[in-house]
Amino acid sequence: MIDAEKGDIGTIASVIDYPAQALFQIMKNGKEILIPIIDEVLEKVDRQEKTIYIKAPNGLIDLYL
Repeated sequence: MIDAEKGDIGTIASVIDYPAQALFQIMKNGKEILIPIIDEVLEKVDRQEKTIYIKAPNGLIDLYL
């Protein structure tokens, strides 16, 4: 997964489907990052390269790292 600000933020380990919100569970260097799966965050899905490009809300990734 590639973030517009942080670059490569890790590999999607799973998709967590909570009743209120689905989340990508991303693992980077043994740390978990949770990203909401919403249109405002998703920028591009490259199926051929198996890469998802996002623009995470300001400060969200920093909470995990």
